[in-house]
Amino acid sequence: MAAKTWDNSDADNDWEVAANWTPAGVPDDTSDVIFDGTSDTNCNMSAASVCRSLTMSAGYNSTVDSVTFTVEVGTDGVAGGDGDVSVDSGTLDLGSGKWTVWGHWDSHSGATARHNDNLIELAGTGKTEESDYAGRPRHVEISGTYTTATGSYQTGNMLVTGSWTVNGSSTVSGTVTLNGTKIDGTSTLTTTSAIILTAGTWSVANTHINSSAGILGPGTYTTNMKLSQSFQTVKRTVIYTAGLRTIVGDLTINANNSPQEWEFDFATNNPSWNVSGDVLFDDSRADATLTITKGTGTFKFNGGAQSFTDTTDLGVGNLGDVEHDGAGGTLQLLTNMDCDDFDGMAGTLDANGQTLDVAGAMDWAAGYVIADPNGSTFEVTGNFTANGQDISGAGGGWTLTVGGTAVASGAGDVAHSNAGGGTEIDASANPWTDSGNNTNWNFGAVGNPWHYYQQQTAGAA
Repeated sequence: MAAKTWDNSDADNDWEVAANWTPAGVPDDTSDVIFDGTSDTNCNMSAASVCRSLTMSAGYNSTVDSVTFTVEVGTDGVAGGDGDVSVDSGTLDLGSGKWTVWGHWDSHSGATARHNDNLIELAGTGKTEESDYAGRPRHVEISGTYTTATGSYQTGNMLVTGSWTVNGSSTVSGTVTLNGTKIDGTSTLTTTSAIILTAGTWSVANTHINSSAGILGPGTYTTNMKLSQSFQTVKRTVIYTAGLRTIVGDLTINANNSPQEWEFDFATNNPSWNVSGDVLFDDSRADATLTITKGTGTFKFNGGAQSFTDTTDLGVGNLGDVEHDGAGGTLQLLTNMDCDDFDGMAGTLDANGQTLDVAGAMDWAAGYVIADPNGSTFEVTGNFTANGQDISGAGGGWTLTVGGTAVASGAGDVAHSNAGGGTEIDASANPWTDSGNNTNWNFGAVGNPWHYYQQQTAGAA
């Protein structure tokens, strides 16, 4: 190991000239290269270059330019400071050649990293990657294991074939692709493009796609996911690819950064969604519009305590087929919901005084719980089936309007239900128990003898 300090003694600004270094000699893979106030002059690489580490420190305000050449800092299996790049002053012009870095990457403190169209491969093990806005690189591949503790910026794409731990807020202007071990961490990863998950585990605390054209690829994301619209002057339509997106966390779709319509096209390729946290559709900005064009995919709520909120001015639109499969949990509607079919598979539905507008069929499976529906409305255009629900504790009137067939099987119990606007609810087979104040329900002779008597009397008349 030997320090090599830039002095530009030959005055030709060439990295490959031995006389330009103290001590004399072109840097090799044992050299700790230093740019400081010894010579505040530009340095240009004229061939592929190597060094053990590279430091640009206070007093150096010029440019180190790799032009089109490849650069390797450190070697495989290095320890200590070997392989580190530290840019604290001056400008590092990364050129268009590939940089391979085996140590820590740190471009902070007001230094500038001119990115051009280069690729930096971070190949070390147990290293850190830090950069501020001025010191941001272009395209980055993390093939090793890296942690961002305070924050980082990239102006191109980020490919993770190893692992990246995001404990400091990080922004990528291009596509983030995970085709390796993991992306995790306690902070927020933001991209202004798209996310592709090919292989590995995605479990960073918060993920944000801030782009009107950004696509979240299929896969499982253990994160709070936010999709927001960047500023646009025309309507933008995002056509989602096929496949299942599983969000183990909250899902927020926000159109408040632009005065234009933002459409999510789920009809072209029919993607499906599984969400275990809260779901929010928001265009509360007065001149913003968020809409969904439904496909044949499924939107499934499958978590514990979940809520659904649609604050869009006109309603975000029909979600397509909705399933609630949240065993032991509750889905609470904080606003109205529109869907095609609604399948209550497991858990509890708390309609919370809102309207659930079902353009297709609604089914409540055995064991599915309906919390006090007081003040709620269920509008079902197609068929309705229930199986043994106990809704006898309804605290007041609620509406169930069915356009197709309506059958309540199992040993159920209901009160305060007004089904007068549609098909009579046939609850006579088991039958259900009439706990009072129900309209347009048929409980048969056992469920409600008085109702049965009225039916027979009307028939005889």
